[in-house]
Amino acid sequence: MAIRRFSTSKPGVKSNRFWDQDTAQGAMVPIGVSDMNGTTTAFGFGSIPQGYQDLMIVANIRSTSTAAAGWIINNNNPSGVTYGATTLIGNGTSTTSTRGTSMSYGASLIGALGTSSGIPATMIVHFLNYADSTTRKTFIQRTASDIDSSGFTGVEVFTTSSTNAITDIACSTANASIYWVGTATLYGIKAGA
Repeated sequence: MAIRRFSTSKPGVKSNRFWDQDTAQGAMVPIGVSDMNGTTTAFGFGSIPQGYQDLMIVANIRSTSTAAAGWIINNNNPSGVTYGATTLIGNGTSTTSTRGTSMSYGASLIGALGTSSGIPATMIVHFLNYADSTTRKTFIQRTASDIDSSGFTGVEVFTTSSTNAITDIACSTANASIYWVGTATLYGIKAGA
């Protein structure tokens, strides 16, 4: 069966179809891609442009071990900055809620991606108002993961004590013997006119 193409755009030619636009308010514009082949414990994005309203990371990744691999986010790695987080997790049988305060990094309990099945988890992290230098930074993470056939979905909300604009983001497994496999893309979300 042939794959139906919804866009007839050609390279270098701007489409007039709404879903092809990258200039409209709310458009997700790719800024950077990180491909991981199982040889790195961390990935990140540096020198992030400051002209967007929000940032979003969309990741389809798994770890190389059945042990839990933490998903740690550290923006700008500033000294003395603390994080608070609220986590909600559901696994089809039960739900849990946790709260963390005064953390030195954004450590996600949701990102326990130990898997031997080879099925990647999908994670979306939304950094709100990242370029503003007067408000504390907030980001929201959503995750869906199959951890050896006992998966879960979850959402986590982080707040930092920093008002610094986010110029770089680092993500780590928090374990020197566990590596990432997959792809993460950083998007800029267009602001309104």
